[in-house]
Amino acid sequence: MTVKTATVITNTDEMEEIFDFFVSNKIYRMKFMLCHNQGRGENCEKPDQIEFAKNHLKILDKAIEFNKLNGDKIKLTCLAPIINNITTFRRNWSCMNSPCGAGSQNIAVGEDGRILPCDYMFGCKDEKKFILGNINDCMSLVDLVDKSDIINDIRKRNVRNIKKCNDCTWKYICCGGCTTESYGEFSDLKHESKLCEYYSIVIEGIIQRLGSNYKEIKYIGNVNSEME
Repeated sequence: MTVKTATVITNTDEMEEIFDFFVSNKIYRMKFMLCHNQGRGENCEKPDQIEFAKNHLKILDKAIEFNKLNGDKIKLTCLAPIINNITTFRRNWSCMNSPCGAGSQNIAVGEDGRILPCDYMFGCKDEKKFILGNINDCMSLVDLVDKSDIINDIRKRNVRNIKKCNDCTWKYICCGGCTTESYGEFSDLKHESKLCEYYSIVIEGIIQRLGSNYKEIKYIGNVNSEME
């Protein structure tokens, strides 16, 4: 059995300590995420994304050093799609595409039958706006998606159509970030990721490390098996 963790960060100073705790307990599949304004997260403390990025890179360095000595063990699944988008032309993770995979690669059904373009939209800001219908009343999911104005609007959220993204060097790597998180921050589908500063620092940092540590860093972002 493989244990995997998803840790929501409210204090960036604790990230290395958390990483060390997981490694000491032989937990090698890790995801670190910032608390964001969705559901109960609306009232949580929002850490500085620049400090989050810097600490994320520190964890990456520690993971590289560990893997040099211990083989291909640690997988930082949070950085996997970024490393993938830097090193290949494939976009294996639907959340880091432009447009994202909501409503095309993903469809989510709630416990009461309501259908949303993405499971991340359950509990999001203005959730009712994104409800496509109910599985109990729906004869064809294909027809429902194809005829949906909501899906069409999501598909128009492309980095080329967002001014700040279109002017950015890294637009085809971060791909504008998560649609749901962007909507939660800006209340429409026409804005960049709320994590622009984070992505800029992390992407540049990963590229620098790939230049000197390609053999060691590439498998930390093994997206073929560790995209979840």
